[in-house]
Amino acid sequence: MLQCVLTGRAQEAYSSLNTEDSSGYATIKSAVLKAYELVPEAYRQRFRSWEKRSGQTYMEFARDLTGHFRRWLAALEVTTFEGLCDLVVLEQFKDMLPGYIATYVSEKQCVTAAGAAASADEYLLLHKGGRWCASGVAH
Repeated sequence: MLQCVLTGRAQEAYSSLNTEDSSGYATIKSAVLKAYELVPEAYRQRFRSWEKRSGQTYMEFARDLTGHFRRWLAALEVTTFEGLCDLVVLEQFKDMLPGYIATYVSEKQCVTAAGAAASADEYLLLHKGGRWCASGVAH
């Protein structure tokens, strides 16, 4: 019945689910959101890259920016001050990493800076073919 009201990518995502998965709301919602790339990383990118449009007031811009930020937090299920602190520190930590290590850490889906640090160290251990300097580049 739901398939009748879905269109485009949402319908394709729903159709790709097996019979058991297509009866669970959470599974359907997750599949549809992924089809539209409405996952935490997409919300983060939208928040970080949002710019004021021509003709838009600063009040409207601030409201849009706040909305994108809240969607990003909701997608990550951040509901506490502690969770927000973890997110901010994690973002700053990943921004300081060399790109290839940041990619590895992101793929591990770490939710704290401590977890990201452990993954970064793991990457270096797994890829130690050369000497590592302070910048993390092999020589």
